[in-house]
Amino acid sequence: MNKAILFIFLISLFSSNSEQSISVENKVFIIGSNSHFDNYKPCDFFFECDCCFGEIVFLTDSKFIYVDYCTSDYSLFGGTYSVNTENVILKFTNQKVEIDYNWDYELDKTVQQYFVNDTIFHQPDLNFNYDKCGENQMLVFSDKNFTWIAKESVKKPNEVFDKFKAIGQLGQLEKFMK
Repeated sequence: MNKAILFIFLISLFSSNSEQSISVENKVFIIGSNSHFDNYKPCDFFFECDCCFGEIVFLTDSKFIYVDYCTSDYSLFGGTYSVNTENVILKFTNQKVEIDYNWDYELDKTVQQYFVNDTIFHQPDLNFNYDKCGENQMLVFSDKNFTWIAKESVKKPNEVFDKFKAIGQLGQLEKFMK
């Protein structure tokens, strides 16, 4: 009887691994380098720096926005993505929007709070390998220089939008949603 249970368990384990399904639409992934992926808290990041993480917001079945955070400044990128059985491939547009906090605003509330700069920026496509970390989906990009890890978050896209709405910059995100 015990051998039969073990056999059924092993069959279900192998069949679930071979039929992995990548579903990223309407999800947010936290992204950082592998050096910030905490070994003490499995499947979690530890960001002890001001400018070392971001979020990938998968809006639809083909569009995404990447938000790079650096203290009170933001860099926004967007593009399209495709999914196959083992990878998520991000193809960036040539547009980058930088939203930089005006520190003079701390002393003088009559000055502009944020400076917004649209630039042309070439970002090569990123081919993330699909993986799992516990119950969460995980995407891993590696090349000879570095490794980036993107882990599925409990955060929803509207929570990212609310942050930009609160600082009066929702329109900057909307540029990438067209």
